Amino acid sequence: MIFDYKKGIGISYFKKPFSEIIEKKFIKFLKRNNSNLIIGENIKTINKSKTGYIIESQRKKYEYEKLLLQQT
Repeated sequence: MIFDYKKGIGISYFKKPFSEIIEKKFIKFLKRNNSNLIIGENIKTINKSKTGYIIESQRKKYEYEKLLLQQT
């Protein structure tokens, strides 16, 4: 990982994958704030409705007021 690249290069090394380090704390944060995390879903469509967003995957249909997407 490179931090603050404009002032030089800083390199950080982790023995574990970075996602494994933050995953437990992040999932606890989501549960405390009444949020949901959808992992490993193949999303077909995302539609905006009057009440929020509708996410359709191959298996389920989700409906949320707010939406944050992250693509890998």
